Amino acid sequence: TITHSAGLLTSNVDVAVPDEVYGAGWNASLEVPTKNAVYDKIETISGTPGQKVVTATYNLTTASGTQDIIGFGFNPTSVLVLHGVNGAIGSLGIGVATSTDTVTGAITTERTAGTTTISQTTYTLYVANLAGTDYQVGVVSFIADGIRITWTKVGSPTGTLTITVLGFK
Repeated sequence: TITHSAGLLTSNVDVAVPDEVYGAGWNASLEVPTKNAVYDKIETISGTPGQKVVTATYNLTTASGTQDIIGFGFNPTSVLVLHGVNGAIGSLGIGVATSTDTVTGAITTERTAGTTTISQTTYTLYVANLAGTDYQVGVVSFIADGIRITWTKVGSPTGTLTITVLGFK
């Protein structure tokens, strides 16, 4: 069952999405890409000028605070952030430097109380246990040569978060 309420889509089952590769240009498809297709596209364009992929890890037991991810070779103005616990791809976040609010969305395989959620939020990264009681949320801001993630810890989350950031000039 898929329900919609207040800009939030929820489902009590996994949503199946075709895993098609991206074409060279717009093909008028309005289908949602899978996380694998987005990750593959990030990997193929990472060498393009004005874009760079940088990876980092974060220990989820760490108290609230900041983490700088640098090494882009330029000051990014927007980012796509793929992240997952213990090496798995879990969610996708989007951050834009030119807006007054961080524009974000989460597509996650972590399920809370049997529900998979796609939503617009005020944070860029969200990592939670299945019950949603232990989590870290991260808000991205932009710094010279990279991004700063301001983490807020609630409860006792565990694991190592792998973060892959595609930064754009």
